[in-house]
Amino acid sequence: MKEKIHPNYGEVTATCACGASFVTGSTKKELRVDVCSKCHPFFTGQQRLFDPRYIKAMEMIHAGTFGEINAIRTFWNRNGDWRRSVPSPNLERLINWRLYKEFSKGLMTELACHQLQIGSWALRKIPEKVMGHGAITYWKDGRDVYDNVSCVYVFDDGVKMTFDSVISNKFYGLEEQIMGNLGTVEPEKGKYYFENVAPAPAFLQMGKTKFSILFLLPERVGLRKLQMRTLESSLLENVLRVTVRPCCWKRS
Repeated sequence: MKEKIHPNYGEVTATCACGASFVTGSTKKELRVDVCSKCHPFFTGQQRLFDPRYIKAMEMIHAGTFGEINAIRTFWNRNGDWRRSVPSPNLERLINWRLYKEFSKGLMTELACHQLQIGSWALRKIPEKVMGHGAITYWKDGRDVYDNVSCVYVFDDGVKMTFDSVISNKFYGLEEQIMGNLGTVEPEKGKYYFENVAPAPAFLQMGKTKFSILFLLPERVGLRKLQMRTLESSLLENVLRVTVRPCCWKRS
């Protein structure tokens, strides 16, 4: 082995964007990172940490926009058996490893971990305990792992986060509903609801009149798409509770 070709490796102080710092090892003289265990106490390499919708939602949560967070409801539903075809029975457990407890913990590690990270991000801490139940009720094909689960995470202040998942019905899809005393945020959909909203202008409350409303999604969410919707005026007050804000409207 040639001498003097290896870089010097030693202790270095890494600084996070949140302001925290920690000592680690590196060949560089200094390190800067976007996230650390101080600002994101629990995550497992989740893509939502870099999703503009979730970043905006967390900014609003931590700024107190929705008040004191007192409950979180999450769910992730799919419709599929997760099974792949195998060329030989000997390869069943290697190819379909997700279906066997020897290699996988099923829905809890495949799906629940993502939403637990969101709850921990919102509350800035991890839960103290969890209770739950699972079963195989539909995909009775020899698998070991459950095809449906339901659990409750409990945090140190009593706040609870629920998680439900089935893989035999995808109608409700996935979402996190983070609820505070002032409002609720659904980051996956990019929607926000507030508990106390001033009544809509009187002319918007007139009978069954239809209005075409142009909605502009918040630019900071990274979505600049315009949406034109025609709605009954009786529904407008509920629509105005959502994250999108009407920038103009006209009677049709």
